Amino acid sequence: MQEPTSIYIIHRSPEEAANLARTLESCMHVTVRVAATQLAASDYADLGAEPDTGAVIIEQRLDPHSTLRYCGIDVAEHLRRAWPALPIYLIAPREESLAGREAIVDDVIPEDELLQRCPVYALRMLRAMGRYLQVMSERDRRYRELLASKLDGRLSQTEEVELAQYRTDIELPFAGSATEYAKTWKSSLSEEERLLQTFTAELRDVLDKLP
Repeated sequence: MQEPTSIYIIHRSPEEAANLARTLESCMHVTVRVAATQLAASDYADLGAEPDTGAVIIEQRLDPHSTLRYCGIDVAEHLRRAWPALPIYLIAPREESLAGREAIVDDVIPEDELLQRCPVYALRMLRAMGRYLQVMSERDRRYRELLASKLDGRLSQTEEVELAQYRTDIELPFAGSATEYAKTWKSSLSEEERLLQTFTAELRDVLDKLP
């Protein structure tokens, strides 16, 4: 099992994300990657499936112009549902209203404070990543044990249920992303169809007025 030693940043500004990544790497000596923008909030759940993912930092105001239709806490919710033990941090002002959803993340940190007090937060993140590594190592070990017993025909009924649950946990992030993507894609097609109909009607109106 590859150790989860990388941190992913989800941010609306590539320049600010790169600056934050450089600062964190200088404090923590781990790899910090900037995640690509996704169509749906649930698509980010796939980050947890990357074997090197040790933590995720998400900016709350990902969609200031209401283009994506999701914010950072929405992304965090999908990640937490798929990967319960994954360290997740939200970048947001102290006064930001999260409607009682603060418990979804490990901590809410203003970006300027994270940059200024990087060594302090770096230590906390490294400790959380260490705990996550322990959880994932145990989970991986147990899954391999169950799989070996299954192949040898020595799996009890209780262990069959346990193995099925492990498989469900592995497939869950990808299933959620596919469903959300289908919904978003259908909405986009409907909007394009509406615009096309409007354009067609306007074009006909112009043509009808021609001599």
